[in-house]
Amino acid sequence: MAIIEVGDTVAVIGAGMVGVCCALELQRRGVEVTLLDRREPGRETSYGNAGVMSRSSLVPLNNPALREMAWQLLLKRLPSFRYSARYALRHAAWIKSFMSHADERASLATASALDQLIVLSLGEHRRLMHEAGATQRMRDDGWLFLFRNDAAYAASQRSRRTYERHGVNIETLDAEGIQRLEPHLAPIFSRALWIKDAITIDDPGALIDNYARLFVERGGTLRRVEVTSAQPQPGHRRWTLRGDDAFELTVGRVV
Repeated sequence: MAIIEVGDTVAVIGAGMVGVCCALELQRRGVEVTLLDRREPGRETSYGNAGVMSRSSLVPLNNPALREMAWQLLLKRLPSFRYSARYALRHAAWIKSFMSHADERASLATASALDQLIVLSLGEHRRLMHEAGATQRMRDDGWLFLFRNDAAYAASQRSRRTYERHGVNIETLDAEGIQRLEPHLAPIFSRALWIKDAITIDDPGALIDNYARLFVERGGTLRRVEVTSAQPQPGHRRWTLRGDDAFELTVGRVV
């Protein structure tokens, strides 16, 4: 069995966008980091990510509008939502708690917290892309919410109020403005919200490759192994990780 004693090294399990960024930040703070994944970095969930980092994402899913459309959701009348009744019954307590926070007060508090995280992440990603030599993957011309008719636009009023409350840089476009900005779009949209506080990435998987390469260049250890268990050692500030091919690793902390 391959046993490796690493002392106070931190092991980060999972080399997706979150794992790689955690590893880079720990490394920046002077910590010795080992990054572990069963595949190459960014080849699981992060690979198919939309690649959008936008302050418009501050509106929580469980906002007051969710209560207003609850019956439509339960009756599966909206194409954006499907559920298993058996699964929902098994997790009824969680669903009740989730819905209990779909009020104005909780929604505003969540939106404020999310906005602080998003603003921080936008700045950190800009820094990391510069350090990794990957700024060519970024577009910072924003993105569009498109509405086919005025009724659909009116339904976005709650979100627009939230954006305005937090100072998100947005602009409302009419049909002519949409065509000027995106002439290749079919002329079927009457309104749009141009979210200017947003960046988009052309290839999220490739960006994670850039970040992982930066991590290794700075002295980080990247290992391809599937971790199957993480157990604390009794009486010690150590963890033992085990995985495939008789892999075993002892570290100080685990992320």
